[in-house]
Amino acid sequence: DGRPLWSMPTDDYNHLSDADLGALIAFLKSLPATPASLPASQIRPLGRVLFVVGEFDLLPGENINRSAPRPAAASVDLTPAYGQYLTTIAGCAGCHGPGLSGGAVPGAPRGARAAANLTNSGLGDWTQADFLRAMRSGRRPDGSGIDLSMPWPYYAQMTDLELEAIWQYLGVVPGRATGTH
Repeated sequence: DGRPLWSMPTDDYNHLSDADLGALIAFLKSLPATPASLPASQIRPLGRVLFVVGEFDLLPGENINRSAPRPAAASVDLTPAYGQYLTTIAGCAGCHGPGLSGGAVPGAPRGARAAANLTNSGLGDWTQADFLRAMRSGRRPDGSGIDLSMPWPYYAQMTDLELEAIWQYLGVVPGRATGTH
């Protein structure tokens, strides 16, 4: 109906190629209709405070440059370019920052765990096998658990090719100190 969606990461999804967007729409149309109606959207007090202090983007769709050209279809292959496409549409920069160097997550409550540094500086001696295992199991190479604020269970559903392409992309992202963008 033309109304913007509250807190829906439409600015990230705007980077989907037309081909991927078409495939997503076709998939959604193939699902059976659900009879339940959705509850009314509401922004609770913490959300309002975060919005007022600039830590919560209530209408991310307003950030979309509608005059920019549509992204080209991503070539599904084992390349850093495909990994970059996947990290872009997944919204990784929303938590890990535009340079993927991690640090405090915008809008996270005080004391929340910082996002990991995904550059070579932060991943250190991780291997591709370590990365794949972490995304599949939610465990870092040292055995510590990855907090569910990092949606690793969704990444666990990616194909090996997709995760390997993301790993290749992370390998070419310039190293940065944690929290520097």
